[in-house]
Amino acid sequence: MKKIINKKTLLVIIIIILATLFYLSNLKAIKYLFIGDEYAFFLKAKDLASTNNQANIFSMNGVYNDPIMGSYYQAFVMKLFGINIMGWKISSLIIIVPILLMTYLITNKLFNYKISIFGLLITTTSFYYYNFFQIGYLNNLSLLCLYAIITSIVYLKKNKYLPTVLGILTGISWYFYIGKLFSIIFFIYIFLTTFKKKDFYKKLITYSFVLLLIISPSFIFSNYKIGNFGLSKTILYKEFSNNSQVLKNITYGLILPVYTPSKTHYLPINSYLDIITAITSLSGLILILINYLRKKNENMILTDFLKIFILTMFFIGITSPYSYPPTTRGIHYMPFYFIFSSYFLFYVSNKFKKTSSFTYLICLIIILVNLYYIYSFLPLNLTQKIVSSISKLENKKIIFIDNCDFNFYNIKTIVEGLEINNLVNIKPDFEIKECSNNNYLFSCSLISCKSNLLNIFDNRIFFYKILK
Repeated sequence: MKKIINKKTLLVIIIIILATLFYLSNLKAIKYLFIGDEYAFFLKAKDLASTNNQANIFSMNGVYNDPIMGSYYQAFVMKLFGINIMGWKISSLIIIVPILLMTYLITNKLFNYKISIFGLLITTTSFYYYNFFQIGYLNNLSLLCLYAIITSIVYLKKNKYLPTVLGILTGISWYFYIGKLFSIIFFIYIFLTTFKKKDFYKKLITYSFVLLLIISPSFIFSNYKIGNFGLSKTILYKEFSNNSQVLKNITYGLILPVYTPSKTHYLPINSYLDIITAITSLSGLILILINYLRKKNENMILTDFLKIFILTMFFIGITSPYSYPPTTRGIHYMPFYFIFSSYFLFYVSNKFKKTSSFTYLICLIIILVNLYYIYSFLPLNLTQKIVSSISKLENKKIIFIDNCDFNFYNIKTIVEGLEINNLVNIKPDFEIKECSNNNYLFSCSLISCKSNLLNIFDNRIFFYKILK
């Protein structure tokens, strides 16, 4: 009787389990407890998980006019792991499990087992994924949908049911962050890959019918306003006057692997990839493009990915309202970067038969560099400095006045996270008040910790007072 799980499959399972533990290992780290504008997502998920004030799950009237279904997912996970900051962060981190599984399925089908393990490992240790998944945004859910779509194309490329499956998956994507773009991108994809074929109209109609069937509840259960369908953060409400910015936004997909002028939350360096992965990724992209122009691509799915990547760059670029790179939307480029990088090593290993050790060496260097970035390149920010100092006080009341429009709710959420993990014993009573000179007042009472030392914070705080 053939074994259900062979040694190769067992290794993949072990890697995914270890990766999951790796992603959850820093839940207690102060540096990952910083909360930015995603705090609104926490409040919404907490409200859905702890009250009966339920919104329609198909509504487009969620946080920042994003679909609310993502918040329902976070609320569900919070009910399992705790209706608090930790439970909320876990909802983001565990998404890495299906993403890693699909990474293996994609690369193993496209290339071979050795390259699939390489793809699995560089995805696992990606400093961008590791740091971004610590954030409570809903981008991870639309990213997961993109992985599912790519996986379906790899396995169902020649299957008559592919348009139906794509209609289902893009329909589901509609309810998560910028997943609405996928409905357009993959309509064009089907158009390009079936044009002039006998079943051209049938596939387009099938895809469109299934898609419209799934997204129709969003039109029924939402108010008919532009903002309510997630368009408030698009080019319709652009934050720039020079229209050449649109072209820049499109080309960022090719630039972000090596440089981004705008870092987000936990990015340790100004790029999405380490330099080696960036080189192999862009080299793989160029190889696919050259083979396509020469009409020598043996694996046409790679050509499809090139088209999908270009379409993704185009639509993220033209819909971005910002005058800076699509910092958080750029995560949707990452699957393509890893596929292109895997293809380059696959190409090299086939072209030069004696390069096995080279492939392993490249993989090892990438892993070590990314681990170094994860653990070494993330200094504490202002909020974390404040919390670190608060944790050293004994039964004091602190009043802060800040002249820099600083979001002090970050301190509250970080303190909550620390208390949940028994790192400090704090019972905070927080309040934010606007002062007449546009400053903010922050008060925290009943702080009980081990030390009475107060560190010097940051020059952004121009006044603080300790009341016994």
